[in-house]
Amino acid sequence: MGEETNQATADTGLSDTAPIRRQLDNLLDDVQLDAFCLDYFPAVYDTFGRGMRRDEKIQLLLAYCRQRGQLERLALLLQQAILELGIPGDMVRRALRGQAEPATAQVIWDILGEERPVRPRLLRASAALVDEWIQSPEFGPFRESLFQTEQRFARFMAQRNWPALDELEDQASLALFADRGVDRDPSRQRLQKRLAALANVLVLSHDDFRDLLRLDRVIRTEDHLAVLFQLANGRISGIAIPDWVGGPVDVDDAVRQLVRQIQAHDYTWVCVIVDNVDGFPEPQRDIAVALNLISPLIGDCALWDAPDLYLKLFLPLALEEHVKEFAAFRAEQIVRLRWMPDDLLDLLRDCLAQATAFAIPGRPIDTLQAFIDRSPAVAFRPRDLDQAVVTLAQGSPRRLAKIVRLLFQHRAAQWDQAGRDPEQLFVRTVDWATLLEWLWQRDGEI
Repeated sequence: MGEETNQATADTGLSDTAPIRRQLDNLLDDVQLDAFCLDYFPAVYDTFGRGMRRDEKIQLLLAYCRQRGQLERLALLLQQAILELGIPGDMVRRALRGQAEPATAQVIWDILGEERPVRPRLLRASAALVDEWIQSPEFGPFRESLFQTEQRFARFMAQRNWPALDELEDQASLALFADRGVDRDPSRQRLQKRLAALANVLVLSHDDFRDLLRLDRVIRTEDHLAVLFQLANGRISGIAIPDWVGGPVDVDDAVRQLVRQIQAHDYTWVCVIVDNVDGFPEPQRDIAVALNLISPLIGDCALWDAPDLYLKLFLPLALEEHVKEFAAFRAEQIVRLRWMPDDLLDLLRDCLAQATAFAIPGRPIDTLQAFIDRSPAVAFRPRDLDQAVVTLAQGSPRRLAKIVRLLFQHRAAQWDQAGRDPEQLFVRTVDWATLLEWLWQRDGEI
């Protein structure tokens, strides 16, 4: 056995499986690992038992490849997985840490068999140019362009059911973290719509913080409560607004006053929807300002755990790590608003189908595969562009829209620079590789 192992090591030129183990551990989740082995190492896949841990599967795969001199092949297939799956850059960097070659950015160009540009350039194109490109006869045609603005994408989103989040409607205070824009808006709108249909619930939207941000001091719980009294008074005639100027405030008593007055008008409970924390320049520029603004809402148990008053805080992801430290917080009260891959895939296909002119009745274009180069001499990667884009979107509809827009802009610009040559019309593997590297260079930020 020792002789066989030594020979295998000599054949592959890889004497240490640690770098490959890191790649497997960081790049592929359990489902992807199963699929990877089923496709490329079926003999290993057949040894996987029900309930087997992922680390055990990785060990079986590594042992199999080492014994048969296939570690180099395994390393190459993992590099291909990076391009195929569109794996986020931070995961790739973690997987390749400590490995001198190949460098992260070089991997995709090695797979393409091309020399990596010193600074791969992701070209931009105007909305008018992308319109001309996408409305080429070969593509449809389309009634309208796709993904030019987030507003259009948000409109498509509103026409379908977004992922169900039953936690939103529970009688409990929750902090929900998501990116600004279409990631949070549909969930908040869904909650407002569902609760508005309940006659026994008063919904207060606490999202205008201009007056609070003008305060040249630490913002207190009673400052937010004063706003809530004003909001309730705007909804219900006769809500008495207490005068707290010049004296201490008993927050517990103030919360009880607010809830009792609202319940006196036949409401059972109150839902306070807090959003738009990052909608003002001051908290956008300085996270300390944002924390000063929301700290009373998440740090005061009198407000957070008040009977018959429930907070629903829609907060930016950047604040998640900071607010977890507050004593009023419990782990079960934290929710990350993430779309599941299947939901994003359905949304992408809906957007494509709705923009298609239906030139062929019953056969709308509902896949990005319609835009790729399908010539026999070209093996396009990734094999499933829809799935790769969804993976790269990382659970964010807004990110999905931006990725598709960037890809389309790049190809439209290439097509225009080539004199609108029909052979330059379709998206190529090199376009996808350029987009990936552009993202990796920016730590995944768009």
